[in-house]
Amino acid sequence: MSLKFAAYAIIKFILYFIWCYIGIRCLARRPPTGRWRAASLGVFRLMIGVGFGALLGGFLHFGHGARNGNYSGLYFAVLVPARWLEWSIMSFFPDLSAQGFWLFPFRDMRTLLWRLGGILISFATDIIAFVFVISRLIC
Repeated sequence: MSLKFAAYAIIKFILYFIWCYIGIRCLARRPPTGRWRAASLGVFRLMIGVGFGALLGGFLHFGHGARNGNYSGLYFAVLVPARWLEWSIMSFFPDLSAQGFWLFPFRDMRTLLWRLGGILISFATDIIAFVFVISRLIC
């Protein structure tokens, strides 16, 4: 594992930790459980991303990219719903959902906004990876 990739993983974890902590503070149905809970949820979110990334990365590379080399359109078409599912899985934890797990939390604007913010954070860390780790964008 390269030093750049390790730095990327640490940055991703820190951002997930912060976002989970914000989620706990804003969405918890019970009193906030603090930084250790946010750290464990950040690690769990990172592992969900690794699992989905391995599955979808193979699909993107071998299924589509191997044919024409253009990943950008398919990247967003596949990853936006995948990221929604990843952050929806995170809302299964009572600390991170004001209403419990729902794939489409349209009754609770706070949970909806938290998931959308998580998706933005996920894509922001991908941009960091593409620019600093891979040294190019996927376009």
